[in-house]
Amino acid sequence: MLIDTTLREGLQARDVYLDVGERSELAGRIAASGVDELEIGWAGRGLDLKGAVDAVIREGARPMVWSMARRVSLEEASRTGSSAVTVCLPASHRHQEQRFGLDPAQVKEWLAETVSDALELFEFVQVGLEDASRADRGLLGDLVMAAEAAGAHRIRLADTVGLLSPLEIERLLVGLRRTTRLPIGVHLHDDLGMATAGSITALESGGAKVDTSLLGLGERAGIAATEEVAAWAVMRRGSDYDLRALREACRWFADKVGIDIAGSKAVVGKDIFATESGIHVDAIGLNPSLYEPWDPARTGHERSHALGAKSGRAAVRRKLLELGIPEPRDIEVLVDEIRRSGARLRRSLRDEELVELASLR
Repeated sequence: MLIDTTLREGLQARDVYLDVGERSELAGRIAASGVDELEIGWAGRGLDLKGAVDAVIREGARPMVWSMARRVSLEEASRTGSSAVTVCLPASHRHQEQRFGLDPAQVKEWLAETVSDALELFEFVQVGLEDASRADRGLLGDLVMAAEAAGAHRIRLADTVGLLSPLEIERLLVGLRRTTRLPIGVHLHDDLGMATAGSITALESGGAKVDTSLLGLGERAGIAATEEVAAWAVMRRGSDYDLRALREACRWFADKVGIDIAGSKAVVGKDIFATESGIHVDAIGLNPSLYEPWDPARTGHERSHALGAKSGRAAVRRKLLELGIPEPRDIEVLVDEIRRSGARLRRSLRDEELVELASLR
């Protein structure tokens, strides 16, 4: 279902770097979470990918290496020890003509030759079609059929500039599935904030694989986030990805590359089970599932609630009980004081501040 490409797409993000040992460490962490296919880098550029390949294989997952669509690059990619490769070719007219000076017929010939070369060196060949979202649909279908005729094992459609809505993804997948028996994967960029939603829609529309990266890192706005699509798969499809391990991989990665994870970041943010609103705090005290999508322990979180400008009487009572503070007779006055203090401080109150306020009643 997931192809984690943190070690390829993720490391293409500006100012994001890992050394060889860190790449291997991260590859093992991601594979250990249950992700069964990882794109571990690109051939060439002096990179040693062997350690990452070995780490993925040790965890029972399949490593894949990205290669330019030329024989010399494929040969270099094969020396990594990976049995699977992705070759990338232009799907849209603007990329075919403006970058390579080729017409569609020449691109189809190039595709067939590249797949033939790749099959001599790898057990599994995926054809990536760049800028597929802006390609003429008839010409895109021709390229897909050419890949199938050449013996490719899977195609990957790239929304290179992140334009497609989930409904457009559905129409694209449904249409192409009528023309090919090949499994279809997607690689969706997040320029308009739709990559995770589009990836899930692709899976719901018969797509076989979606590219993701930890924290959604990648070129520009990045791509779909591994931890988010994995969480959907666990919650809605019963998949067995280890979400706690994925969160730990995200935190490890963020620490190594110097990224701060927002407290409210979906699935992995430290504050996603922290509440202040009186309605939520009270309801969670009655039954956490009323306002929580999963048990916090599943992702290594802890449930917490604080008091502030948004708090009500029921939430204050629960917090006083939690802290072992007797409820004052004039609790409404305490609630008002808590609200005023929270508004003045522009944050929730710390426990010691609440104790001090309560002691004055």
